Order: sequence, then C-alpha cells, then structure tokens
Amino acid sequence: MDEHLSESLESVRTLSSELYPAILQDAGLGPALEWLARQMKNKYNIEIQTQLNAEVKADAEGVAGIVFEAVRELLFNVVKHSKSPSARIRLDRLGHGFIHVVVSDDGVGFDPTLLSTKHDKETHLGLLSLRERMHYIGGCLDIDSAPGRGTRVTLVVEAHEPRITHEKTQLIQFATPAAAAEEPGYQKTRVLLVDDHVIVREAIRRAIAEEVDMDVVDEASNGKQAVELAHRYKPDVIIMDISMPIMNGIEATRRIAAELPNIQVIGLSMFSHEDAGGAIREAGAVDYLTKDGPLDDLIAAIRRCAHRLTVTPGV
Repeated sequence: MDEHLSESLESVRTLSSELYPAILQDAGLGPALEWLARQMKNKYNIEIQTQLNAEVKADAEGVAGIVFEAVRELLFNVVKHSKSPSARIRLDRLGHGFIHVVVSDDGVGFDPTLLSTKHDKETHLGLLSLRERMHYIGGCLDIDSAPGRGTRVTLVVEAHEPRITHEKTQLIQFATPAAAAEEPGYQKTRVLLVDDHVIVREAIRRAIAEEVDMDVVDEASNGKQAVELAHRYKPDVIIMDISMPIMNGIEATRRIAAELPNIQVIGLSMFSHEDAGGAIREAGAVDYLTKDGPLDDLIAAIRRCAHRLTVTPGV
C-alpha cells in the first residue's frame, strides 16, 4: 500500500501540465495530441504516429479535455501491456458535430470478451472506466482486439465548435489551475472527503494537497456525518464512498442532492460494475470512479465539477 501510494503521489506532482497542457486550450485537440506523442516518445521511447484530419478547439463543456485524457490513458496501456514499440492516433470529424478518434497498436492484443471478468484486472478495469466516461458525456468507446492481432480502440463523441464570448474566454482556462490561482478573486475548490477507510481518505487528502486549485475542508467516515458536514461547510465537491456504516453513500447523496443541490458529488467505490455507478448517479452524483483507478482521474473529476459550477452558477 505504501509503494502504491508513493507511486500515485509521484504521478500527481506533474498532473497540471500532463492532464491538461496549455496547448490544448491554446491550439486545440490535434496539436495537444501531437504534444502527447512527443511526451510518450521522450518518456517511454515509443513511436506514436499521428494522423490529424480535423480541427477540434477546446470547448466550454470540456469534451476535448476528456478525449485527450482518454487517449493518454490508452497510450499508457500500449506502453504497459501491448509489447509494441509503436502506436497510432487518428483524429477525424464526423457529421453533426461528432469527432472520431482511433488509438491502435500492433501488439499482443487480448480478448475483449474478458472485460467483464477479473482476468487482467488493471487493464480491463481501466478500459471499462474509459467506456463509462465516454457514455457519461454522450459518446461511445469500441474495442477491436484479439490475442496476437493488436488492439484498436475507437472513441466517438459530440464536440461542437465552441461559441466563445469575451466574458467566457477566461472560464475556459479551467484546465490551467496554476495560472487560474493567480487571478484576482480566485477561490479554491472546496472538497469534503467521505470514506470509512482512513488510509483511503489520507491518500486522497495528500493528493489534493499537491494541487494549487483545491482544498479539503473536512472528512467524514459515514453518510450521516457527510450530510451534517455538507450542511455545515457547503463544499463545492464531495468525494462519496458508496459502502459505509450507519448510512451508505447512495442515501447520503440522495439527501444532499435534495437539500443542497449546488454541491457536486463524485461517487467512489471498490466495485467496478455499472450497477454501483448507476445507483449513485441516480441518487444525484455527477460522476463515479473506482478506488483502484489512478488518483489523477479523481483530480480531473474534481476539476470538471469545479468547471461546471463556474460556467453554470447554481448547478
């Protein structure tokens, strides 16, 4: 656990520049993917070929950022599991505002039918998490692979061209936290941690402490405490475990959503199946992550929540 925590914290230290590079906001998704290809080459000595047939600017809804993050995770899978010295990224724009991204390699491949099993847990849960995130923003993820035949992952998601006014220009800079923190009147995202495991809360607290744009206001070990602290602090975001004593996270989320609708709840659980995520989303959560996923996913989810609150006050 100590080794896993150390690795996670090391990852978080470079989160700001790697998750949402400035080039994504300044030049769009295509140049950001080219930047990512160079980073992967420098860090992991893997050749990434890019075929960019579309221009996709950063959008207020953060879709371009989510797609960038997904491609980054897929390339990490190539590095860790494919045994391939190279990979390819292709970006196209389809009709009706949809974009089409393909990440492929000629590595060892795998059997996609095993995704619903516990076989090769790390890779498969990562892909299932990506599929769930794409579904959450109205997109889809398709996996074409077989043992010895490489892997091809296709992402399709709607990303309309942004309609940016002078007043909204600054809001779209949500992906550059260090710069935003220097703006006059800037307020950090206030986070409440809710989990009955002390070590999980400590890991998340330490990760958030590394970020310039967010703070932990308090911690709770069950849903009843979560509701009480939500009323006391009125945080921007609550990280809510599902399975807890006294009151579980689903009931706590339901009460908070009804009584304090401005608070954004992110569900967190050891369970990877869709039922858990569906239940807490139905209760009012805006996102759902598994505990065995990387902490950078959680940090990114907190920023997406903060962005929703900034772009649409009162949500």
